[in-house]
Amino acid sequence: MPTSDAQKKATQAYRERNREKTRRQSYLSTAKSYINTATPDEITALLDLIKERMEQTMRSYTIDQRTVYLTQEAYLAGTNEAPRYEATATDMDGNQYMVRWSILEDYDPAQDQEDAACNWDKPESIEKL
Repeated sequence: MPTSDAQKKATQAYRERNREKTRRQSYLSTAKSYINTATPDEITALLDLIKERMEQTMRSYTIDQRTVYLTQEAYLAGTNEAPRYEATATDMDGNQYMVRWSILEDYDPAQDQEDAACNWDKPESIEKL
């Protein structure tokens, strides 16, 4: 039975996800091996590099003198009556947070881009999970 283009694409996407998963597992295994043999100074240097990379690539917010970094793109949540955007975040200690933004009153999804939906610099709330 011939394979359709949709089936070929789905198979290709499945294989790519598995390759990416395997790649991440390999990186994690290498990192764990390194950490098990690293000196405290090397671990501190590694954590500094991770923090620097997070600061360069991830949007961050400060709450109670802690910086939290978004770990996902904000998505539309809430109800039809009270819609909002939210995204998860983490701090350098691995604590998880939910960051929420109110939708601006003058935002019109039919005419405005999504980046104009909220005041992204001022979340409505940041709650520890």
